[in-house]
Amino acid sequence: MNGYRFSGDMIHLFALVLLLFKLWIYKSAAGISGKMQILLALVFTARYLDLFTNFVSAYNTEMKILYICLVYSTVLLIYTRFRKTYESHLDTLQIGFVIFATLCLALVYNYDFTVVEVFWAFSQYLEAVAAWPQFFMIKKTKQVKTAVFVYLTALGLYRLMYIANWGYRYYLTDRYELLSVVPGGIQVLQFLVFWVLCLTKVVTITSDKMSWFAKNLTQSDTNGIFVIQVPGGFDPKDAKLALIDHCEDADQEAVATLTQKQEMPTVHNT
Repeated sequence: MNGYRFSGDMIHLFALVLLLFKLWIYKSAAGISGKMQILLALVFTARYLDLFTNFVSAYNTEMKILYICLVYSTVLLIYTRFRKTYESHLDTLQIGFVIFATLCLALVYNYDFTVVEVFWAFSQYLEAVAAWPQFFMIKKTKQVKTAVFVYLTALGLYRLMYIANWGYRYYLTDRYELLSVVPGGIQVLQFLVFWVLCLTKVVTITSDKMSWFAKNLTQSDTNGIFVIQVPGGFDPKDAKLALIDHCEDADQEAVATLTQKQEMPTVHNT
């Protein structure tokens, strides 16, 4: 194993752990495409069918198990524990067509027409387009949460490291895997477009804290004052901004009243 491959693995692992961390800390699946995670779960399942029949090394086996456990844990949290915060109305890409198209491609273009090889090819093609549901959500809202942005950036960097790994292996052995290089290159191009859109502010990066504050808004029945319970470590100023954003999304009149009266919400530290 060379440094490019190891770096790619570590960046990939970081991305998967980060998304789980975001879910658990903010108790919210807002901004995350559950369908993308389903596609990634299919990618790992199809790619590692030989997990217990083809031993390469302890490291290789451990990483495969880690990837599978992390992505399935993410899917489980999104669709069970945090299903009420999952934005299914935005996550609308029809992944059935994506799965069918990539499976048909794998049946035609593979190294050997066996179950393991066909599903390995399928995993390569599917991974190249697995981020489409997430990109589709971002296209709709023109926004991406900070943690999701870092997650997607890490996935792009992981693929870049793997391309460097393939180039290094070609330099040493004069061999390359076309079924990995082409889908990998297509995937990296998608992430490059995403980064350009963020840099040019076509897509806005929004704070995950704002989502947390908006979720914890309560309104007094007696005087109409909004109250946010702010835990230690959070800036009350962020809570005030969250209230304004929340009102802008839910009630334009509330924002107008708040602005005209020059009043800010009551914020209590707990």
